[in-house]
Amino acid sequence: MYSVTKTFNFDSAHRLWDTSLTEEQNYEVFGKCANAPCHGHTYFVEITLKSQNLTNGMVRNFSELKKVYNEKIHNKYDHQFLNNLMPFLTTAENIAEFFFNILKEDFPEITSVAVYETPTSRAEYSKE
Repeated sequence: MYSVTKTFNFDSAHRLWDTSLTEEQNYEVFGKCANAPCHGHTYFVEITLKSQNLTNGMVRNFSELKKVYNEKIHNKYDHQFLNNLMPFLTTAENIAEFFFNILKEDFPEITSVAVYETPTSRAEYSKE
């Protein structure tokens, strides 16, 4: 089995706030991430593709992965307030699943998407 991973980044803001919780509960659950109006991250996104076979010596050309990432993710979410663009609580876990589902249309060999909010805070969604 061959695998390739490419890492990208984008800058965005969000606020973790669950409307079904009280203000006190939101701050208890999400801490400073619930502060109004928002806070920002330089997100890093790792996209991993796997295949049993190589085409032209590759699982997939990295430039193709970059092109699709830029068109479908970076150009839409970079320097934006994610809460206005994503129909869910904008945790790293949910963002990873959301990006996975966006990319699987173009890359059926995708196996995982990891999203870093910080260099030490990473969430991953995989089809396994």
